[in-house]
Amino acid sequence: MSNISTVKIAGSSFLLPDNAAWSNSDAGLGWEFSGYNSWVAALDAIKADETIVIVLFDEDLSDDIATLGQKASSTSPFASAFQIIDAKAKSVPDAKFIVAHYSEIGCDFVSASTASNAWINAYQLTCGSAAQLKGRNNNVYVLDLNAVFSRSGTANCISERNYYLARARLSVLGVRTLCSALTKIITRFMFSPKKVLVLDCDNTIWGGVIGEDGVSNIALGLDGIGKAFQDFQKEALRLAHRGVLVCLVSKNNEDDVLDVFENHEEMVLSLDNIVDYRIDWQPKHINVRELSESLALGLDSFVFWDDLEKERAEMRYLLPDVTTIEPPKNVHMWPSALRSLPEFCSLSTTSDDRQRSRLYRARQEFTDGVSASGNDQDFLKSIGMQVTVTPVNEGNIARAVQLCEKTNQFNLRTKRHTINDIISLGQRDNSLQLLFRLKDAFGDHGVTALAQANPIGGGRVCFLNTFLLSCRVLGRHFESWCLGTVLARMKAAGAEVCLAEYVETSKNTAISKFLFDHGFVPYAYDDEVINAYVDGQALRGSLWIYSLDIPYKCNAEELFDEDAG
Repeated sequence: MSNISTVKIAGSSFLLPDNAAWSNSDAGLGWEFSGYNSWVAALDAIKADETIVIVLFDEDLSDDIATLGQKASSTSPFASAFQIIDAKAKSVPDAKFIVAHYSEIGCDFVSASTASNAWINAYQLTCGSAAQLKGRNNNVYVLDLNAVFSRSGTANCISERNYYLARARLSVLGVRTLCSALTKIITRFMFSPKKVLVLDCDNTIWGGVIGEDGVSNIALGLDGIGKAFQDFQKEALRLAHRGVLVCLVSKNNEDDVLDVFENHEEMVLSLDNIVDYRIDWQPKHINVRELSESLALGLDSFVFWDDLEKERAEMRYLLPDVTTIEPPKNVHMWPSALRSLPEFCSLSTTSDDRQRSRLYRARQEFTDGVSASGNDQDFLKSIGMQVTVTPVNEGNIARAVQLCEKTNQFNLRTKRHTINDIISLGQRDNSLQLLFRLKDAFGDHGVTALAQANPIGGGRVCFLNTFLLSCRVLGRHFESWCLGTVLARMKAAGAEVCLAEYVETSKNTAISKFLFDHGFVPYAYDDEVINAYVDGQALRGSLWIYSLDIPYKCNAEELFDEDAG
């Protein structure tokens, strides 16, 4: 993730920079505004690692807008602007460009109901052009303001008065709505989305108290408030299909809750959609902490939704790292509130994401199997672990980026590489970029590990730029096998020494022991010399060194079979 404190912003309209909405950003962002209609100059001045927002209005860009209702057009009013942005995005691949566009749709909807309309046609062309702009550039993010403003009402977000008085197209509400949407996108540049949704049961996924009302009398169904609870479940299921881990924490008798899941015909969620649950009479903060340990995910990955104010207050006080949602007072608003929850918004969703719930259930089965086995090594041999090692390529690079963004616990440097970083690293001579896929008796766990290494010092030394592994496959010695594979390939390429930088965070403290246990030793270095030696990049952590002349030994070789893929 990027560390962004200031965002440059420019537009074809005056953006009311003194409006309080810009200083009330939830992410604590600072906005650096350019002058009125100076967006081209602002764009031209952008540098690597900067983020810029360009806010464009079609009526500012084309002299033909006034007569648009009288004739059809084959190009979007934004075509020239998008070409300028396209060229700049390609010339500065390490910058981020957010393009917000608004189209005035000033048509007569009566006539438009029976014939093609130029206003609507222009908007459709713009949406298509924006999609192409985004598709051509990994560092461009598009925000359709017509869609963003529709929730609050476009007429409330666009101000003709402000335009004629100050050349500002937006109203106060429009500025606030734009700022909120931009903040959600930029926040995702800095922080990964949450991974776990913890739901209460009574009066949360159904109406009523199951222990008192019984299965047949809870509110859940096609009519009234029961429909709202059912639609809330649909939104939770939608999140599960996107890779969010849905868990239950309920003060209840377990049999009563399971009876609803198994026998109520209006249930949308099934037990197959629930990764784990704690249904008992313990305090909920204890159960959430247990889930965190069971899933091997930090508490800051959790979102907690409960109807009771007391439970929410207790969670905020005792587990402040957990995001505790304050739900709308009206249950009818819950489905839309869950659907739009920014904590789960993601810039991309991969096939591995869509399988995450199944993979974590498989992890739980694996953990239970290890616990039941009298001999861990024999158990691991029995589950038939197979690995496929694949170079990073165009088809899997999105997963490589996602692993960099989301992996915290077993991550050597916690370097949040972007897609352009990975492409650049891969273009270096004799670079090594490998993704590791694991299958065993508990299923296909998907691509769960990434290693990147680059020769330095004429090739005698290989720098381990990235080495990370998803926490859901820990406990199999998979990390040991992956490291052995990387070291063997380094040696085959002619390297004599492997250098690894360990950057300690609050979550990856086990890495230093892992390096020591696998033959690496701390290396005292001169900052100036080594920083120039290692790609000219300043090192942030401790340096460890491994001689490739030493035979690599670990207890993992006999546990895995490599699949040629």
